[in-house]
Amino acid sequence: MKKPALRGLLFFWPVGEMACERFSRGRVPIVYPVSGTVAFSRRGSMMRVLMAVMVAVLLAGCAGSAMNEARSKNPYKVLSSAKAEQVVAQCVQFAWQDEAVFGVDASAYLESAKVGGYTVYTRSAESFADIRGQASGTTVNYYATQDNWVAKRRLAALATCL
Repeated sequence: MKKPALRGLLFFWPVGEMACERFSRGRVPIVYPVSGTVAFSRRGSMMRVLMAVMVAVLLAGCAGSAMNEARSKNPYKVLSSAKAEQVVAQCVQFAWQDEAVFGVDASAYLESAKVGGYTVYTRSAESFADIRGQASGTTVNYYATQDNWVAKRRLAALATCL
């Protein structure tokens, strides 16, 4: 019998191969009569997944409002580059993910901007960079919510990509 790939989350076996001995403690069988399979799910695992998704959505909403508020003010630093905007954005994302420099909180996310270009941001949007292509090259607007050593290190890492 084939073993499930993700143990304890959600997996399927055909009903014909299922035997009563296969029920283990803490698993609840769910029968889908249309497909003829039985799914096993650990109690509460679906709730944990749902909660994780909800937290991610809420944090994304908070990060978006923090970025919009920061954009209404002047950027921490304005930089320019002769490189293409996508090359700069990918380099910044990679540089900000360096755990040797930023420790275990080395997070950086890359997202296409609605008005063109890219935005690279950290968790909770503590630091982010708007990267836009211009006729003469690429302009980078760097924003930081706090003026501390982490913001200065992120700026230095960003500068290596220009």
